Amino acid sequence: MSNSHIPLEEMLEDLRITNEEIAQYEAENKVLSNNRETNRVQIYMNEGRIIKRQKFVTQLEQIISETYPNHQM
Repeated sequence: MSNSHIPLEEMLEDLRITNEEIAQYEAENKVLSNNRETNRVQIYMNEGRIIKRQKFVTQLEQIISETYPNHQM
């Protein structure tokens, strides 16, 4: 499946936004870890969100490298 109809700039923006979301969840988990017992469910939920977004980043980077081989990540 070709993704050449999706502009590179749009994919790069998606990467930027997703990486910001990952950083936000990691920062939130750092704060929540101060009281891990009380916040364990929220930490667990955030970890799931982080993993999901990391998989998206990996997939999108692969698509970019295949669709736009001249672009340096």
